[in-house]
Amino acid sequence: MKTMLLTLSMLYFGILNYTESPSNFESKLSNIIMEFRHEILNLDKCENLMQSTESLINEIEESIENKEEYTLSELLELKNIKIEAEAIEQLISILGINTHHTMTVKEFEIANKKVNLSISNEFNEKYCVEIIKVRLNDYVSYIVKNNSQKNFKISYKWIGKSITGTVSGNGNFGLSKQSMRHLYDNRENISCKNITIKELNCKEY
Repeated sequence: MKTMLLTLSMLYFGILNYTESPSNFESKLSNIIMEFRHEILNLDKCENLMQSTESLINEIEESIENKEEYTLSELLELKNIKIEAEAIEQLISILGINTHHTMTVKEFEIANKKVNLSISNEFNEKYCVEIIKVRLNDYVSYIVKNNSQKNFKISYKWIGKSITGTVSGNGNFGLSKQSMRHLYDNRENISCKNITIKELNCKEY
């Protein structure tokens, strides 16, 4: 009986003192990335993945706060995973979920090391900012990248072709230094995978 009570006590306190390892958090983040790669065209799924990433970040933060449960090397791992998760959250947002959202160039670089997007530079000799084309499976997005130390107000017009005919768009937004912002994606018109920038003006502020 005493042996059984001791065993149950050890199991009980073991559960109470359970700490999640950095590798478990890394695995959760990898699962989010894998699902994102497959579901990028599904807006609802991407919004859910953003929420999942935010929850994961909160879990990691709680673990970091309980630093006495981890070694120094494990704490460093947790902090690095948190940085990666935050970058992934920003990337999911900028790729057409929140078209008013911006992310830093550094965050994009961190996230892309995990997601491995296909990227090409477009029209860079014409404008004060870079325009990059991001591709993942059938998804295409054009992102404005301000790699300078200046803040700009951007105005633009674009035109493209789909199976239903010509499509076009225009807009304006602010873009701070070392940041990136969504310009176009084909989530609502999947056949329009190429656009031409007819006009793009920058005004420093």
